[in-house]
Amino acid sequence: MYAKRAFKLIIIAVIVILLVVANSAVGDAIESAQNSIKEIPIYIFVPALLAIQFVRKTVPIFYFIFPVGTFALFYMAFTLGVYMGVLYYCLLKLDDILYFFLIRRYYSNITHKIIDSDKDYRLISKDFRAGIRFIDKKWGSIVRTAPPYRQFYVVFAWVTSFYMEEYINLFWMATRSSISFPIWLLGNVIGLVAEYPKSLLKAQALVGLVNASSGSSSWISILRNLNESPWYTIVGVVVISCSSTIFVHGVHLQLLMSYAKETYNKYFSKKQIPTSPHTHDTRAL
Repeated sequence: MYAKRAFKLIIIAVIVILLVVANSAVGDAIESAQNSIKEIPIYIFVPALLAIQFVRKTVPIFYFIFPVGTFALFYMAFTLGVYMGVLYYCLLKLDDILYFFLIRRYYSNITHKIIDSDKDYRLISKDFRAGIRFIDKKWGSIVRTAPPYRQFYVVFAWVTSFYMEEYINLFWMATRSSISFPIWLLGNVIGLVAEYPKSLLKAQALVGLVNASSGSSSWISILRNLNESPWYTIVGVVVISCSSTIFVHGVHLQLLMSYAKETYNKYFSKKQIPTSPHTHDTRAL
């Protein structure tokens, strides 16, 4: 999973470099694609998106094959405007309420089997299972025995944190967390409201990048647009998203440190030469 994410980042970096080097040629293509996307009626785009999401989220192996999150944000921002587009983008995420029920109903027993053993299941990839196991290693003990208010905060923090895979979070919450639906629903809905500034900042950066690439604005305009963001956007990102990120990835850092410590101890325990308790010095005989 993390190798795939690193590969995606490398691809994005290569694309950005190509945009800078071949700005004029690529810019025309981007502007043409942007205009074509705007011509798609929203009453066609939204049902099509929901249909694709249904397949992706009910069959886990398809989720990472068809990434549509950034494209959906791109369409909403350019078709409806940044502020209204991000609002619609966040509202569409409420479909996770349906998928929470479906995943909990149909995947809980399967997930218990593939997590607690080495049994394979064709609809869940090995990378996906590794991601679920990684979360379960530390968060399981934190969430399952936590009081409701702490469970609520974990759900809220996962939604508002940076660098968290939304679907793996949803899948683990539905199958392994033992969180009741009302607690998850409350944390998820309030988290989506609090996530608006983070999504707005992402949309502004995306729109600025595309406009700069197409030649309709300069690259420095990206920073200018971010600088001119409403005050609540900056406050929301700093206070809510950054604090959630520190909390969530602080737990992950502890887990990685424990893995490193276990690996270190195993490595050096093999280096040690066992001595027999019956060994004695025979020179005195």
